Amino acid sequence: MSTNVDASTSCQPGLHAKLPQAVDVLVVGLGALGATIANLLARYGVHVMAIDKAIDSPTMHGAIALNNDALRILQMIGITERDFDATAMPHVRMRRPAFGKFSMVNNLHGHPKFVSVHQHDLEHCLRQQLERDDCADMVVGATLTDFASKQDCIIATLDLGHGRRYSVETRYLISADGAHSLVRKLIEQNSKARIFAQDGNHEDMESTASRRVFLAGDAAYTAPPWLDQDLATGLHDAANLCWKLAWVIYDHADAQILDTYDEERRPHMNAMMGFGNFIRKCVTPRHRGPGLIMHGLLRLLRCVSPWPTYLQELGINPRNIFRRGLFVKQNKGEKLAHGSPLPQTRVRGSDGTTRLSDDVLGRGFALIGFGVDVSSFLDASIAAAFAAAGGSIVQIIHRGQRLHVEAHGAWEDLDSAFLPRLVSVGWAAVIRPDKIIIHDGPATDANRLIRESLTLLGLPINFLKFSLWG
Repeated sequence: MSTNVDASTSCQPGLHAKLPQAVDVLVVGLGALGATIANLLARYGVHVMAIDKAIDSPTMHGAIALNNDALRILQMIGITERDFDATAMPHVRMRRPAFGKFSMVNNLHGHPKFVSVHQHDLEHCLRQQLERDDCADMVVGATLTDFASKQDCIIATLDLGHGRRYSVETRYLISADGAHSLVRKLIEQNSKARIFAQDGNHEDMESTASRRVFLAGDAAYTAPPWLDQDLATGLHDAANLCWKLAWVIYDHADAQILDTYDEERRPHMNAMMGFGNFIRKCVTPRHRGPGLIMHGLLRLLRCVSPWPTYLQELGINPRNIFRRGLFVKQNKGEKLAHGSPLPQTRVRGSDGTTRLSDDVLGRGFALIGFGVDVSSFLDASIAAAFAAAGGSIVQIIHRGQRLHVEAHGAWEDLDSAFLPRLVSVGWAAVIRPDKIIIHDGPATDANRLIRESLTLLGLPINFLKFSLWG
């Protein structure tokens, strides 16, 4: 059972007895990002403790903007924009007339492009979700004061108030405590981990703790305020890191895959910082001459196809696509961009149920057969290894294909987002838990696709003997 404790209560008997002595992951910070990280880890079955010095989310937090990518990550923990007071933005108008109006009302990947939400409401919703999970312990009114790195764990010291101290053993520690992160300060003092520097550059600080302490969101970098996407960027960190930690904790991947968190996320963050600085220079140029040139260029681009649509739909916004990382190197003839997110769309099951495709793919790896039952091409040993690594097999067919084939358990692509727009019938793809494309190819090569994908986890296939969730 989960434990939810208000450590600020001065006369709470047996407080230490209510708290676990050891956890898999300690999350420092219970804002929207920290609560999302804790929820993701708990959803993977990881024993997580999340702490915050604040008893409740500050009510003075104002409205924030979440894009469709952020909403898609919240979907991974079972939260949709209907669970909190969210308002879809019909458009956003920049202060400079050269930018005009950006359209935001369209849906993308199953969610509105942008919604406005009160941060307090979102954090309250996330905390409520965490309270219901048996794998999570939530402690408020507690402050991390120090941590010490051991060979196979970290010993964290917490201040519970009223002179009380408490130590907990954790395999990993994640800092999600904002721009003034205490964890980051401790790291910088002891030079025990690799971090993003606040100006977007980075320093490499190696030690035995470098794979046990992770920074996320504003604790790792300071995102430009011009785009109001600090939380959305942090949620990308959460989705990227949490599944990797879960697979390592369950011995379904070597700890070396944790290095790809920095390798994949840093370039995207640097691109976001560069884009934010570009927007700042466009909106508030320091000098009149360059400002007039920039605004004139933007006005001209809005008159030349396809730039009007590109600008209005925010196509210039850096996408969360990786050049290097935990995916198979792209080869000639492969149709999907490895290291990029798989689009999400509506799909319909054989019973007539309509769902979003991410929910159908599940929380682990997925092998998708497009228009074909890809399991028929798998050897029994490969199929067993894939299942043991937390993999599932999904068949997606084009709309109306059910009339021509026996497709029990298959899902119809209602919006033609996959078939025939993305791939053709007879194709297959391997998808990571964070819905990043790891490999693709003909369905007849399914054994090779699985074998090469699982090899990236750093363990021999015959080592995977037990299913991730039992």
